[in-house]
Amino acid sequence: MDAIEDVSTRAMKEFGISKELNKITSDWAPVEFEFNIMKNTADVLLVKNFEECVGLTDEHLGMITNLNFSP
Repeated sequence: MDAIEDVSTRAMKEFGISKELNKITSDWAPVEFEFNIMKNTADVLLVKNFEECVGLTDEHLGMITNLNFSP
């Protein structure tokens, strides 16, 4: 019975991790990085949609931090 409970607990944790990682992947899938050339330069690019990227990064960092990876 203990072995079954252990396997079940691990499977539930793995499912939760997989679900969160799938959400992160689907959130980033439609994001297209857009760039502008910095004024007075020919080779420095700035991310045009920087706020969107930072917002997603912050949200997903929090999600990953809260995942329970321990067995």
